[in-house]
Amino acid sequence: DVADKEKSKEDLESKARLERIKLKGHLSKINEYDNVGMMEMILRYENMSDFFVNVTAVESLQKETYKVLQEISDIKDDLNSQIESLEEDQVESLQLQSMLELQKFSLDQKEKEKKNLITQTKGQEKKFQELISLNKKKISDIQSKLFEFGSLGVGKVTIEKAINYA
Repeated sequence: DVADKEKSKEDLESKARLERIKLKGHLSKINEYDNVGMMEMILRYENMSDFFVNVTAVESLQKETYKVLQEISDIKDDLNSQIESLEEDQVESLQLQSMLELQKFSLDQKEKEKKNLITQTKGQEKKFQELISLNKKKISDIQSKLFEFGSLGVGKVTIEKAINYA
C-alpha cells in the first residue's frame, strides 16, 4: 500500500510539473499581450474583426490559464493528501513492525519457558513414576500381610477393615 501511494505521489508530481510548464507558456503569452499597448494592438490589425478575434483569443488564453492554475491547485491538494496518507501509513507500518517484534520476542520467551518446563517436568515425571512404583510395592506388601492375617484364622481382612482396626 505504501509503495502504491509512493507511485501515485510520483505521478501527481509529474503531472504538476507538466501543468507548470503549460502555465509558464500561457503566462509568457499573456505577458506579451500585456506589454503591447491598446493603441499598438489596434494598429497591428488591418480590420477590427482581427483585433476582436485576438482579444477573444487572449480571453480564452486567460480562461485556460485559470483552468491550469486550478488544476495545479487540485494536484497540490491531492499531493498533500497523498503525502499525509503516506506518512500515516508509514507510521502505522512502523508501529505494526514494532508490535510484530514485541510479539516475536514474547513468543521466543514463551518457547524458552516451555522448553524449560518440559525439561523440569521430565525430571519430576521420573520421580513421580518411582513414587508410584514404590507405593504399588507397599500396597502389594500390605495386601500380602493382610492375606497372612486371613490365613491365621482372623477371617478375610480387607484394606478397609485393616484401616478400621488400626
